[in-house]
Amino acid sequence: MDLDAIDLNDPLALLSSFSLSALLAAFVFGVVGFYLFLHGRRRTNYWWVWTGVGLMIYPLFISGAWSSWATGGALCILAYTRRE
Repeated sequence: MDLDAIDLNDPLALLSSFSLSALLAAFVFGVVGFYLFLHGRRRTNYWWVWTGVGLMIYPLFISGAWSSWATGGALCILAYTRRE
């Protein structure tokens, strides 16, 4: 993502630099992360808590569609393997 080409006076300019697939991945994995965070706190499963936080935060730092889906999938697999 080339930040020099984005007009910072336009509020939708940064949003338009993301693909629809990356935005969809951010939404899907954000919801899964929120679920893991809540249920991890209730069950005192700290792997789920921190994986949920990671799922909610990582889309802020990754803008590519493939890397976004791959990172979210890897974090979901991590949460699945660490279930009790």
